[in-house]
Amino acid sequence: MTTPTTPSIPPTPAPTGPDECPPLPAPHTFDILPPLSALLSRLLLPSPGLQINTPEAPQTADAAPGEEGARLDIHELGAQVGRIRVRIQKARQAVEGGGDVGRSCTEQEGELKGLEGRCEGLRGVLRRMGKEGGGRMDVDG
Repeated sequence: MTTPTTPSIPPTPAPTGPDECPPLPAPHTFDILPPLSALLSRLLLPSPGLQINTPEAPQTADAAPGEEGARLDIHELGAQVGRIRVRIQKARQAVEGGGDVGRSCTEQEGELKGLEGRCEGLRGVLRRMGKEGGGRMDVDG
């Protein structure tokens, strides 16, 4: 059995300035739960031929192998898990490739306080501009 190879994610370009953040990966990079849930539900399906009694009508659990929603054969498990493992590895690489992953909480909190102070200073400038212009500006949001 061959193991799936992990496609490499292009390196994130380094920010050119202190206010510039690296681009975020696409949201689907982190969408791991739906395929994992589908895989687990296929593992938990009853054996083929067993009766499943539902309030609507009894039905059998016969489905073609390999179908989405069909019971997963143990021989197919490795390939199916491999696909999810590749998605998890891609997500991990995207997180590790992002900026500021190695920074401590203390460093990030210090930067956050600095940014909050800067925002408050800018709000003060806007308030003064509003007073000089004779109008009232709502800058508290």
